[in-house]
Amino acid sequence: VHGLGCQGSVWEPLQSYLDKRGLTCFAPTRLAPHRPNALPAHRAPDLGFDDFVSEVRHLCAASRRRTGHSPIVIGHSMGGLIAQVIAAERRCSKAVFLAPAPPRAVPNRSPWMLWCFANVLMSGDTKRYHKAWRRGALDVLFHPLDRRQGEQIYRDMVFEPGRLFADMASGVALSADGLRIPTLTVAAGRDRAVPAAVVRRIADYFSSAPV
Repeated sequence: VHGLGCQGSVWEPLQSYLDKRGLTCFAPTRLAPHRPNALPAHRAPDLGFDDFVSEVRHLCAASRRRTGHSPIVIGHSMGGLIAQVIAAERRCSKAVFLAPAPPRAVPNRSPWMLWCFANVLMSGDTKRYHKAWRRGALDVLFHPLDRRQGEQIYRDMVFEPGRLFADMASGVALSADGLRIPTLTVAAGRDRAVPAAVVRRIADYFSSAPV
């Protein structure tokens, strides 16, 4: 499950790696018709975080019908938060949270995150499309890359409905008691958007889970 501004194609290297090891991987773009690459003139649809979660719920159910088994869900950033919800609802057999956005109980007060989405925070308009502003994305999301790579990836980023950002800012309530499947939480040492210290607090928060 990809994160904000991303498409399913970001998983191609990992998908290839897992495919070669006998795992069938599915990494679609979430709500693709409503996440344009160019800023549209029309207003954004009223789609929020739960609409993205609902699509993953349907995909998990379809996978279970097709294979007879609940899938393993891997999520990054916002997708990592979606994976936390799916895991808490026990719609998957295992879950991996890669540098995940935290639940409400674990605030991410990284100044880098505020810088990255300063344009969205200043706008506050839930009825329009947004994506991280160029300078913020280059400084925060793509800082380990050379400028040319960062610019190219920024051009490929898609716009998200404004209500999604509002929902993420409000936070998603999750209880560690709901996690009754094996989970793995992974931090990236050079990540500025969700710093390793925040990911450590997420892992600590879920350490009281029954499994």
